[in-house]
Amino acid sequence: AGFNHQQAAMHILGINEVAELDQPATKGELLLLAAATVIASLFFSCWQFKCASVTSTVVMIAVVATQCTVSWLLSPYGKTNDAESGSGGGVGFDPGAPSPPPPVPEWDWQMGVTQWIVFVMVGLCNVAGTVAAVPAVGAFVKRLLDPSLQPWSDSELDDDLPVPSLTVLLPCYMPNEQTIVESTIEHVLTQLHYPRGYSLICCYNTPRPLEIETRLADLDGESYVGADGYLNSLRILKVEGSTSKAHNLNAALSLVDTEHVVIYDADHHPDPKSLSIMTSYMRAHKCACVQGSTYLRSIPNLMALLINAEFFITHFIVFPAQQAVTQTGFFGGSNALWDSASLKRQAFRHDVQTEDIEYSARVLLRGSGKIRFCPEARSGEL
Repeated sequence: AGFNHQQAAMHILGINEVAELDQPATKGELLLLAAATVIASLFFSCWQFKCASVTSTVVMIAVVATQCTVSWLLSPYGKTNDAESGSGGGVGFDPGAPSPPPPVPEWDWQMGVTQWIVFVMVGLCNVAGTVAAVPAVGAFVKRLLDPSLQPWSDSELDDDLPVPSLTVLLPCYMPNEQTIVESTIEHVLTQLHYPRGYSLICCYNTPRPLEIETRLADLDGESYVGADGYLNSLRILKVEGSTSKAHNLNAALSLVDTEHVVIYDADHHPDPKSLSIMTSYMRAHKCACVQGSTYLRSIPNLMALLINAEFFITHFIVFPAQQAVTQTGFFGGSNALWDSASLKRQAFRHDVQTEDIEYSARVLLRGSGKIRFCPEARSGEL
C-alpha cells in the first residue's frame, strides 16, 4: 500500500537513498524553462518560418500552456504543502489562545528523476506539436490569400507572358489498367483547361499481346478538341522490354521537346482547372516541380469515405505544414507538373520500389530544383 512512484523509480534506477532521487527544482528554474520554450516557439514559427503569424503563435502557446497548467493542477504533483496549523491537543496546548493565521500554501515541485523525465518528455511533445501546428495554421491562411493559386484568367493572359508548351505523360501497365486507360486519355485531352494545345504520350508496357493494343494503335496521331477550344494530340508509345513505370517514363521523356511536362497515372482524372492552377503556381514560385493532391473519385462505402478524408488531411494540412517546416515538398509520382529541363537531368530508376520518392531525393540532394505542394490542383483516382 505504501509503494509509490518514487519507490518505483528508485527500484528501476537502483537507487537506495532518497536523497539521491529527490532534487527539487526551484520556481525560478521552471519559469526560465517556460520562458525558453515560449521564445523558442516564437523563433521557429515566426522568424524561421515566414508563413506563420505572431497571432497564431501566441494562440497556440496559450493553448499548450493552459493544457499543461490544468494537467498539473489535476495531477498528484499539483497539491500544496500545508504547514501545521497548531490545533489539536498536546504538550503546551492552550485552549484560550487565539487561533494562528491559516497557512500559506506552497507548491510541491518535488518529483523523482523518473517523474521529471516523463514530465519533460510530455512537455517536449507539446512543444513539438506547437512548432508543427503554427506553420500549419500560417501556411493554410497564406494559401487562402495566395493569388498565384487562382487559375489563369483573361486579364492575366493580357500581360503578354508566353504560355508554356506542354506534354502530358501517361504511363500505363497492361493488362492491369487496360480497362481504364482509354477513358483517362479522353478525359485528359478534352476536359482540362489550358490556353494552348498540348500533346499526350501514352507510354505502356505489356507482357503479352492484348486486344486493346489494336484500339490504341488506331488512336495514335488523333487530335482532340480541348476544354478551351485548342487542339490536343495523342501519341501511343509501346515500350519494348519495359517492366516498370520507370522504364516507360524514361522512354517517353526522350521524345519530349516542350517546356513543361505533367505526369498522370492511368487511373487519374484531374479536375478541369488543376493544370492551369499548377502552371500558375509554378510561374509564381519559380520551382522545378509542382505536386498536386489526389482524392477518391469513387466512394462506394464508408471505408472509402474515411480514406478520402485521410487524403484531404494529408494533402491540405500535413503536406503544407511539412513544406513550411522543411521548405520543400516531394514528387508523389502522379498529378505533378515539371519543368522539362529539370526533369530530364536524370533518369528514373527501375530497380527501386518507389521510383518517385527516390527521384525526389536525388533532385533535392543535387540541388536540381525546388519541389512545392499545391493541394488546390486536385486529381481524382480510383
